[in-house]
Amino acid sequence: MAAGLRQPGFIFMGMNYRTSWLINQGRFEEAEALVEQAYAYGIGVVPFAEMICRGQRYWSKSSRGADVDHPQNASEIEGLIRTSNLPRDVHEIFSVIMRYSYDHDGASAHERIRGVDYRKIERDEHWLLCITSLADIAVDVGDQDMARWLYRALMPYADLIAIHDLMRIGRGSVGFTLGLLAVALGEPDAAVGHFERAIAVEEAADMRLGRITSQVGLAGALGRRSAVGDEARARDLLQAARIAGERLALGEGCRVMRFLLARGDENPFDSDAWRRIQAS
Repeated sequence: MAAGLRQPGFIFMGMNYRTSWLINQGRFEEAEALVEQAYAYGIGVVPFAEMICRGQRYWSKSSRGADVDHPQNASEIEGLIRTSNLPRDVHEIFSVIMRYSYDHDGASAHERIRGVDYRKIERDEHWLLCITSLADIAVDVGDQDMARWLYRALMPYADLIAIHDLMRIGRGSVGFTLGLLAVALGEPDAAVGHFERAIAVEEAADMRLGRITSQVGLAGALGRRSAVGDEARARDLLQAARIAGERLALGEGCRVMRFLLARGDENPFDSDAWRRIQAS
């Protein structure tokens, strides 16, 4: 349709949306090749083309755990964000998120976020991506107050997919983030329900990468709950996620693999049951 209209903006957007779909399918090489095509087509023609393409390229590499040039790419995107007209607090959140996505230094990210009034940022196209990303940091450092506020703020959006309108990048179902926060808040029953809902949303949207992440989340929540039959179910989910992750060649730096590989306090699901499940 975009090609038929011959409008450069629509053609460029079509390439962006397909790139987003390819990333969610785990077809990273195709996605990154299409980003390069979009970049060549859009520069000088479409506003924000450089920011969008660099953001999608970075998202693809982060999603598959490819660490190549992460700091340099993050720095370049931070520079582009700095020259945009984003509100100061939103810019700072994005800057923190970019750095945390490759250095995984929760303490440093948390210290920077303490200077940001994230509770009062406008609920626009940036909000859902910002708030779901901050949840990872809150869980990482064990900030219960922050986790509790984020959980309440995100509850009305439980059935949505966290996606950024301009960048066309997404983090999977909001239900996953709610499940993660529920685990951190000591509510494994609620967490199981959130992760199950997340998987249903991601299966309906055919988001393979998100579904794998939520399978790991559900396995972790079941391990923390440890009701009758939970460990066996968690073992099956984790095995399915491992097989799917291997098919997509996910690296150790991606979100899924960090949950699978992290031990002790570094893993939000840590428990005796979870360690048995991981070892099986």
